[in-house]
Amino acid sequence: MPTCRWSSLCSVALLAVAAVGAIGLRAVQAQPYLEGVDVSLFQDMVDWETARADGIEFAFVRATRGETYDDPLFLANMRNATQAGVLVGPYHFCNLDTDTDNPLDPINEANHFLKVIKPYYDAGLVLPPVADVEGFPNFNSTAEARAFTSNWVQQFSDTVYAELGVRPLIYGSLSKVNSYYTASVADQHDLWLAWWKASGTANPPAPTDTPLWGDWTFWQWTDDWTTPGIVGAVDGDLFNGSRSELEALLHGNGPLGGLPTGRLMLSDFNSTEGYFGFSPTYSGSNQNILNTTTAALTTAEAYEGAGSQELAIDTAGGSWALRMVSGIGAPPFKPANPASNFPLDSTGSVGFWLKTSDAGVSVQILIDDPTASSPSAIEGGALRSVIADGQWHLYEWDFEDASQWNNYIGGNGAITGDKVTIDSLRFTGNGDVMLYLDAVSHNPFGSLQPPPGDFDGDLDVDGVDLAIWQTAFGTSAAGDADDDGATSGGDLLTWQRGYYAVNPSQAINTTPEPATAVLALFGIAIAAASVSR
Repeated sequence: MPTCRWSSLCSVALLAVAAVGAIGLRAVQAQPYLEGVDVSLFQDMVDWETARADGIEFAFVRATRGETYDDPLFLANMRNATQAGVLVGPYHFCNLDTDTDNPLDPINEANHFLKVIKPYYDAGLVLPPVADVEGFPNFNSTAEARAFTSNWVQQFSDTVYAELGVRPLIYGSLSKVNSYYTASVADQHDLWLAWWKASGTANPPAPTDTPLWGDWTFWQWTDDWTTPGIVGAVDGDLFNGSRSELEALLHGNGPLGGLPTGRLMLSDFNSTEGYFGFSPTYSGSNQNILNTTTAALTTAEAYEGAGSQELAIDTAGGSWALRMVSGIGAPPFKPANPASNFPLDSTGSVGFWLKTSDAGVSVQILIDDPTASSPSAIEGGALRSVIADGQWHLYEWDFEDASQWNNYIGGNGAITGDKVTIDSLRFTGNGDVMLYLDAVSHNPFGSLQPPPGDFDGDLDVDGVDLAIWQTAFGTSAAGDADDDGATSGGDLLTWQRGYYAVNPSQAINTTPEPATAVLALFGIAIAAASVSR
């Protein structure tokens, strides 16, 4: 059972904190407690360098909710907090009331969570994941609540543990953690206690307040704190120990500060519109665009994942121009500005996928590229003609190729800053148009075009892709590499060529007969899949 691992230090801290009263945490240095926050979309873009300089040691960042929702600011928060030296961990908002009759519900939610967070544990050292256990169904009794919640959380935890090798922290209010859990669940998990006391941090919870759990590991002491670097109110948290003890909780397969490489998905349109939540009629530079023009999530079309953004452009006839402004924040969305967008290294390529059957459309990306002499400079990507064949096509621009950029407003016709942001996507055309937008992303190392055999679109070819082919063989087009609408043996050979291109040491020196090749590749699949995990 979790206990106060630093009891002598804790007693000293309690005396120090008691002297603070309600005047606030920073009035007295209350060691060994460390200050932290937990954030989500609702805190907008956080200035993590400023937050760290002001004493924020750690942060928990919302990654997912339920079985489908991804927080659109998870990428920005994880990367920017890590780069600022803040120790960071992901949390999942558990929707226990989504499907109370489905025994796979906690497993589905855990797998959704894992898909988003696992690359961070593979690449670096991260604080333990968190099960933010809320969204309860209505219970007839405390006994029913305890049985259901404990069973749900145990399944969620077991799924996470099997993949990451670490149990999630359990987040909950004082009443819930004392009433809704069995001793067995409490014994296996550390506690992140939410208890907003009127006395602030002056009277920290004691182990006797949570007898099943012992002492808390993290304490969310308020939902109404303010700290430099974060606009508005934020949850305030404490860690029950020193910096070295906090670092001892880190878990992962890479170095401290290590981050996933490859493609950065900025907006996938699976559950939110991400950085493109503005109305398409917002921009004052639109031309001949009617107010009936709409942009909305749809599951009817998707380049990858669950959905895309459907852009229905209504005009009064003739030529038009529409600027889809980028920026993020809690609704209602703020006016766009570079600080509301994810900063990108000005290397590699930036782009997105489009689908339409309407001819005559062109597109360009506009990039905020400020300089000391021109802080509002915007460079425009070269205009691309959108292919009107009802298929998905990639439109991308190379930051390092000056021939692909022109001055749009106040720029010099080239990308010169080390960090840039997406200002907007600008479309032009004639007459009414229906467009689908998906996978707005950046690859700082090269093109966004998936190599042959990259079935999961992460810009590499590995055992995960082969597993997709195996599952899809003869049943779906998920492992289709030759665009014939089916997954077949030919697609396996495409995967083989792509895999050997990036893993030449694994190449077979001889060329077996086709039937033998397929059997051999299944053996390679097992080895490659185990390496990729």
